[in-house]
Amino acid sequence: MIKSKIGIIADWHESGGYSQYQHFALRTHYIEMIHLAGATAWLIPYGEVSNIDHYISNIDGLLVPGGFYKTPEEWYIDTHDTSPYQITPRLIFEKSMISKALQIDLPILGICAGMQVLGAIMGCKLTGNVNQYLKSNIDHFGYVKNHKISIPNNNLLHKIINKDIIEVNSNHREAIAQISDSVKICAKSEDGCIEAIEVKNKKFALGVQWHPDFSCYKKQQISQYNPDYEIIKAFIKSCK
Repeated sequence: MIKSKIGIIADWHESGGYSQYQHFALRTHYIEMIHLAGATAWLIPYGEVSNIDHYISNIDGLLVPGGFYKTPEEWYIDTHDTSPYQITPRLIFEKSMISKALQIDLPILGICAGMQVLGAIMGCKLTGNVNQYLKSNIDHFGYVKNHKISIPNNNLLHKIINKDIIEVNSNHREAIAQISDSVKICAKSEDGCIEAIEVKNKKFALGVQWHPDFSCYKKQQISQYNPDYEIIKAFIKSCK
């Protein structure tokens, strides 16, 4: 059986951890969950935007992972509350990859920052500090599976997991604050944070604010019903 090829955009680091020099990096969870769900992960490094057609033509779906990198001020609802992170070469390449994938209706799954960039490309607005913006007491920044999200029954996410409420983890300072007409909200947390979106009129263009990669990369995690794994399986199924 031929396995679907899932392109995963690598994250970029100036230094630290692996090397004192610039390097690409990605948690193995992303790769392991893709392999566990029956597809093959292809890591995509940044390069010339002119090479995007070559990358896109060799994958069946695009996964945009989380990360901490600066995004444009015009993407924010308040120019005094924008991204606190470092400028990296990731964004220009990533924007072009997502835009091309949307253009040809290649399935896309955006996770955390990947969801934010997907939404911003489609005209959504971000906040640089979701807790401050929402005056929330939920800890959105710490990978703790500590809050519930509500999922209306008229969207792609609900169709996939068939649940009205699930509990999720969280590790983000920024978030989508306003959506555009091209995007539908798929889930919100109890404090009003937009936790999932889909791009309208696409085969599969879903963004989730939490990290399913932490919950479905080991076999024992999927021995029982796991909504995060259902999302990954649905994404891969759409890539065939």
